Order: sequence, then structure tokens, then C-alpha cells
Amino acid sequence: MLHMTQNGRDAHHDLLVRNSPEALEQSRSDHKRHVLLAASGSVATIKLVQIIEGLSRRDDISIRVILTSSAVHFLAGQSHEQPTVSAINYMPNVDAVYTDSSEWATPWKRGAPILHINLRKWADVLVIAPLSANTLAKMVNGLCDNLLTSVIRAWDATGTVDGGIQKKIVVAPSMNTAMWRHPITAKQIKTLEEEWGGENGWVEVLRPISKALACGDVGEGGMVTWQVIVSVIEVKIGGKKFLPEQPEFSLVYDRLASSSSSLSRGHLLFFSVFRFCTSSPFVTAMNMKSHQNETSSPGFWTENINPPSTLRDRLRNQDVAVPASPKPPTYDHVYQQFRASFGADLEPTRRNDPGPSAAENRDADAVTQLRGEFG
Repeated sequence: MLHMTQNGRDAHHDLLVRNSPEALEQSRSDHKRHVLLAASGSVATIKLVQIIEGLSRRDDISIRVILTSSAVHFLAGQSHEQPTVSAINYMPNVDAVYTDSSEWATPWKRGAPILHINLRKWADVLVIAPLSANTLAKMVNGLCDNLLTSVIRAWDATGTVDGGIQKKIVVAPSMNTAMWRHPITAKQIKTLEEEWGGENGWVEVLRPISKALACGDVGEGGMVTWQVIVSVIEVKIGGKKFLPEQPEFSLVYDRLASSSSSLSRGHLLFFSVFRFCTSSPFVTAMNMKSHQNETSSPGFWTENINPPSTLRDRLRNQDVAVPASPKPPTYDHVYQQFRASFGADLEPTRRNDPGPSAAENRDADAVTQLRGEFG
């Protein structure tokens, strides 16, 4: 019994050291990519484990996790996908796990580190997955009543504080369908996407998908798959290997392709383009239906498609490419690169295919629209 107690004390001491302000400060110069991964109060918090595991193949990533008090309720060892908070500390690449009690854990004195400021400085990207309706509302309205919202409120949104670098916050909302369709949610998402997002913005929204929800409802509001989140993180922090034949094109996400994901290849193709060129004009040019609360891939991308193994085989050994220069490619170039990358065997088809000439005309029309929108 004494031996077990000593082991418990050693483990507790180890966690205190790992989560200490001193360890955080020292890790700023470890030459790794720093991912600040946060979860707020949603059932989708249980996907946190899969996101961390998805990033474990990289040895150049350091992960620090923030859990709100509501998120902690979903991580109490209830099942294999819901380990304890302390167990997450020992997952691959995880260097610390913080809860609301981590901030101001001891009486502060002048000159002592301030956790939410130091976490902002440390992070290369902040990923909030899931983003609950409550934390979404706090974020948009500037509330900072816990560690996560304090980090958000202290974020260098203009890139003028921390060395002139504007770092991104990526959010993956997750909530009930009625909550997602609520007009307040629509206004808040509009703020994130249009006022704080875009090419020169500091926030990126991974909109929810339609699925069977934990409450039993079926509809939009479910968090995007963990594979999508892992892939977006890898693009944001940069890959260790480039695709020499396509140096300026962020092609596709090999983790989606090589996993046993339930995503169809049509949705994967859609995501590959849309994540790189997220804009309403691009949606229109690519013949994607745009709704108030969702953007969906066109039906003919998901009909009559070949088994997904072809794409997986082609992309299994490819790593994510990142732009070689700050100047992005033109959008017609992106479209042509997209078509050329997948080849004829992945050509999307309609049930009543209009024929090669009509398909070529459709491509030409899309490129023309893209040129008109973006020059």
C-alpha cells in the first residue's frame, strides 16, 4: 500500500512538473510545431483522443491541451474512448493538460508567469474541437471567464504583438441541430467567418456536418470527423515533406485517405478543394449548393463513384504539401491542379451523364467563373 501511494505521489509530482510555467517557458524553444488543442462542453469531446492519436505519427509536434470544466465531465474514464484527464497527459506528443484550475493555481506575485498569456505565445495554432454553443457565444462576445476563453481573448488577432506573426484559431463547432440552426448561432458564425475569418483573418471555422447526434436526433450540428481536424492541423503547422511536383498546391489530406474513414471519396474530393479555397464565390463556381447553415458537395460528386480504395492507394504514402511562398496560386490554377491531380479514373459522373463535350464545357464554365471572381 505504501508502495502504491509513493507511485501515486511520483505521478502527481511528474504532472505538476510537466504542467508548470517553467516547463512551458522552456518548451518555447524546442524547435517543434506547437498545437494548443482545446475542448469545450460537448459530447464530441470524446473525439479528442482520436485527434491526439491522429497527430502521434509526427515526432515534431508538441501538444498542450485545454479542457473547460464542462469538457472534463466527458473524460472521467467512463469508456475506452473517454479516458481520465490524467491519462491524456501521457498520450503521445502531449506535454501538458490544463483545466480551469490550472490558472492562478497558486497566489500570484509580480513577475510570475501568467498562464493564458504564455500559452498564447507558445502556440503556433489554437484548435478548439469541439466548440460548444456556450463557448462560441463567449468567444464572439469577448467573455473570458475560464482558461480557454482567456487565451482566446488574449490572442494576437492582428499579428502586431508576438513578432508580427498572425496565428490562426481553428474552431470545430458541435451542438444539437436546433442550436446550430438558431438565428443567434448564425450571427455568431457570421462574425467568425466574415469579420474575423477570410484570407487575412485569424479564425477559421470547420462547419458541422449532418449525422446521427448523441441526443438521438439526425441532422447538422455534428463536429467534423477527427480525420478532417487532424488534416487541417497538419496543413496549418506545415509538413515535414513536400510534394515536389506540386510545390505550391496544398493537395489533399493523406490521413483521410489512408484511414478507415466512412467519408466517401466524393466528400473527400470536395473537402480537398473547399478547405484550400474556402469562399462563397468559389462555392458558386464549383457548383456547390450554399445554404444558410451548411455547404454541401454537389450530388454528382457523390453518385456513381468508384470504391474509395483507389484514392487511398494513390495517396497513402503522400504527405501534406504546404505553400512554398506566401503568394497563393490563382483559383483557376487550383481548379486545374485539382482535376489533374486525380485523373480520369476519378472523374465525377452524373446519373444521366451529359457526355464528354458537355463535361468539358462545364469545366470551362467553372474556370471562367473563377477567373471572373478572383482575376
